[in-house]
Amino acid sequence: MDRDIKLRVSVVGLFIENGEVLLIHQITPPEPNCWDLPGGGLEPGEALLSGLTREVREETGLENFHVENLLTITESFYHNEEGERLQTLNIIYKCSVQTKPLTFSSNDPEIGPKGIQWLPITALNPSICSTRTWKALQASRYVDT
Repeated sequence: MDRDIKLRVSVVGLFIENGEVLLIHQITPPEPNCWDLPGGGLEPGEALLSGLTREVREETGLENFHVENLLTITESFYHNEEGERLQTLNIIYKCSVQTKPLTFSSNDPEIGPKGIQWLPITALNPSICSTRTWKALQASRYVDT
């Protein structure tokens, strides 16, 4: 066991409405310059769904959404911007909104110039999505495995 690796637990939401996925333009590691799911790391002692609500709100401004079910869990290993080795467990929930918002608000520095968008599932592929986004789409059976 490598004790130099820090464990990070992330909670993220897969929002799909009318064939479109809510994604953020991620510009930070582990996969900069790709489309990623809204969400992020838990704070120490924070409950999973509380962390999901906080992270989605911070990244998109969405406050009213429904968590339908646990979709999948993915794992990744990478070096962060400080050079630390991280193992991340991504707990991915299927989420929905009553009314599909078309505008979003965020001051999150992780979001790149393309911002936050609803993108058609048919326009997505593994080369433009984060690994966890693609795995979530596969787990939800919206794309082939």
